[in-house]
Amino acid sequence: DIYVLEHDAHRVKKFSSDGSGGVVVAGGNGFGSELSQLNNARGFFIDTAGNIYIADTENHRIQKWTPGAIAGVTVAGGNGQGGDSNQLGNPKGVTVDAQGNIYVADEAYGRIQKWAPEAIQGKTVIQDLNYTTDLFLDVNGNLYVLEANEHVVKKYLPKSTFGSIVAG
Repeated sequence: DIYVLEHDAHRVKKFSSDGSGGVVVAGGNGFGSELSQLNNARGFFIDTAGNIYIADTENHRIQKWTPGAIAGVTVAGGNGQGGDSNQLGNPKGVTVDAQGNIYVADEAYGRIQKWAPEAIQGKTVIQDLNYTTDLFLDVNGNLYVLEANEHVVKKYLPKSTFGSIVAG
């Protein structure tokens, strides 16, 4: 299956490998801040259970949509734009590790926030980044962060706040 984020249409569509047309699996109810809506989402991650985590950029939150849901649940941010531990500012990327920890590329505040499952606030694990737009975790727990303005991808080892350039 292929998933496509249409940020201007405020939705995520799923195209099945059997060739059937695209089906809206998140958003699709116009832009807005209701739990059934997205506002210029910029990144998403799908876990092994089929849950879709969406960086709902203009709503400053991460939404989790379970398979078949008609609305998402806010799992990070959602308390207005800001740099406090319970807030995000224009999140652009999201990934989730095997323990359910959510990592967010918080573009406006140049940081990577880590939110434990069911947490009401995150913890800054990397800071002083320049326009972070995406991130990825590998199977060894290494975090790869795209700093778009620097045109580089940095690799952070587990529990490290110092990254080394691996591309760019």
